[in-house]
Amino acid sequence: MRKSFFSNLVPVKPVKWLRLAMVPVLVLILLALFWIPAALVQAFVPPPTIITVTSPNGGETYTSGATEGILWTSTLGVGAVTIDLSRDGGNTWKTIIPVTANDGAEPWAVFVPATTDRARIRVSYCADWPRMGGDTSDADFTITRP
Repeated sequence: MRKSFFSNLVPVKPVKWLRLAMVPVLVLILLALFWIPAALVQAFVPPPTIITVTSPNGGETYTSGATEGILWTSTLGVGAVTIDLSRDGGNTWKTIIPVTANDGAEPWAVFVPATTDRARIRVSYCADWPRMGGDTSDADFTITRP
């Protein structure tokens, strides 16, 4: 049998310590394949909606100048919320109550410069950006001028 150049460099029998040294490398490869992608997915998946707007939730008619109640439920019931109003069906938003307790109700002195039949309310946690964990009215409601 003819010997090659490499047969002098590489031992024919595997070294036992080399097999033991491969165990941490294999563990790292398994972590890279399974655990790290799962952690990344978990980091970028938004939390479930934990606030639900109950009023106004669509179909109501409010009058500008009156005081109406904004109602919501929350699974956490802690922290502060922000309340926003959209007058164009949810395309653009304006903050009407920047910070209020997450107690499920807030009186709102309704004021809009013009009548709209495409109003919606959004309630979300103050600390979230982009605003996650919040909810929006399910359908449009109307705000009229007296």
